[in-house]
Amino acid sequence: MPKALVAMSGGVDSAASALLMKQKGYDVCGVTLILDSNFDDAQGAGVIADKLGIQHYCIDASASFKSGVIDRFISEYCAGRTPNPCIDCNKNIKFGVLYDEMLAKGFDILATGHYARIIWDAEYDEPRLCTAAYAEKDQSYVLYSVDREKFRNVAFPLGEKTKDEVRAIAKTAGFENHAKPESQDICFIKDGDYASFVAENGSDGTSAGDFCDRQGNVLGRHKGLINYTVGQRRGLGIPSTESYYVLEKRHCDNTVVLGYKNELMTSFFAVKCINVLCPSLFSEDKKYTVRTRYHQKETPCSIQIDHNTVKVYTDTDIRIPAPGQSAVLYYGDIVVAGGIIF
Repeated sequence: MPKALVAMSGGVDSAASALLMKQKGYDVCGVTLILDSNFDDAQGAGVIADKLGIQHYCIDASASFKSGVIDRFISEYCAGRTPNPCIDCNKNIKFGVLYDEMLAKGFDILATGHYARIIWDAEYDEPRLCTAAYAEKDQSYVLYSVDREKFRNVAFPLGEKTKDEVRAIAKTAGFENHAKPESQDICFIKDGDYASFVAENGSDGTSAGDFCDRQGNVLGRHKGLINYTVGQRRGLGIPSTESYYVLEKRHCDNTVVLGYKNELMTSFFAVKCINVLCPSLFSEDKKYTVRTRYHQKETPCSIQIDHNTVKVYTDTDIRIPAPGQSAVLYYGDIVVAGGIIF
């Protein structure tokens, strides 16, 4: 019987994933990563495991989580960029620490509660990371940075399910967490106040500086780079007959560049640190769609490949993406590649 290690966070998605893997005939073992202070989650996962009649244990990954996710989040914000910690967590923790655990303990597959699909390409004999069957829950965007070879030993049992279907599965199984609310985006910032979190833990990006326009005219004073993000309109405190927006954060001179709404749009940006998941489809000759934010609607685009950089040209103007965010290229429902916007 094949053996599956299932990541169990205490939530309904991971609980349903464990059940589905068991129903598929796997010898299932649940594992919970202790990342910060999520001991209640571990206890809840243990209760589900007991109900399923499977083994369950915990791994203390707090040190790796701090260095690979939290510290990078702080340093990026202090440098004026806008990182996505979920992407780092998937790469370094769930498909880093946990994937290594799966191999070390002799399991055949690692299953998680992500809403995405892995479809095997028979021609190239390799897996394809694809979007979830239902777009409203698709999480393929935050999985692009995972080493493509790892998807040979990964399963996403929820890839064809809606959230309502998953809750129904959990309710039928008698799981008490079937109606548990969705988790927040940044799990280590409990109140959602990321600026205060960075200010308390970082050493840069908190000093006041100038607001200026594209021509260098000083418009006022800002409260520190960490308090702003590209595209922001509220909370700037600059009087004007037309609303100002944040166009750029310049760490080099501690300046926040403001402009009007029409200046927010662009049809070009560049991406570095490229991770190619589908080499056979990665070409300047093809047309793609691109996302520059997690739940953003995809935009048709073309690309130019320049060594380790990809230049992206969108068919229609989009809002200027913030440096530090990720851009992910899709060919239909296949994740082709992704990288960091700079």
